Amino acid sequence: MNFKNPEPISSKLFRFLWGIVSFIPFNLIPRPFGIKTRYYLLLLFGAKLGKNVVINNKVKIYNPRNLEFDDYVSIGPNVNLYSVAKIKIGTYTVVSQYSELLTASHDYTKNSFDLIKKEIIIGENCWLSYGVLILPGIVLNNHIVCASRAVVVKSFLDQNIVIGGNPALFIKKFKIND
Repeated sequence: MNFKNPEPISSKLFRFLWGIVSFIPFNLIPRPFGIKTRYYLLLLFGAKLGKNVVINNKVKIYNPRNLEFDDYVSIGPNVNLYSVAKIKIGTYTVVSQYSELLTASHDYTKNSFDLIKKEIIIGENCWLSYGVLILPGIVLNNHIVCASRAVVVKSFLDQNIVIGGNPALFIKKFKIND
């Protein structure tokens, strides 16, 4: 295989610097002290964050410039945000611990194994419960609950639904109780 890496050197240097700077705040500073530190570091490195965004410790972020979170988004500990392309998350959405959002993969049909990048869009009031895997190019509409360990390989454009399984399938519709 002939691997191609079209990423410019400036981008590699940015990610190298980000890796050094983010290591201590994202891994070692405990939750109550590190939330504001992580928030401001992400802003400094180009993330677009709304108000009251909570990023817990041990979150792995590939490129903060590709993050766009609305207000009141919560990212649990040990989440992997593989943000080679944009990751957009709507208001009041929770991404629970050990979940992974992957915006890149490889074209296995070519000998060059080219990198494929596709953004992920998660709507408002969603909950990605424990260990959910979201693959490149996925769009989830508002008010979607992903059951634990779901592997989301296609977009879900309905609202007020629960999905789950591997691959994730529609489980049921629900009503919002106020």
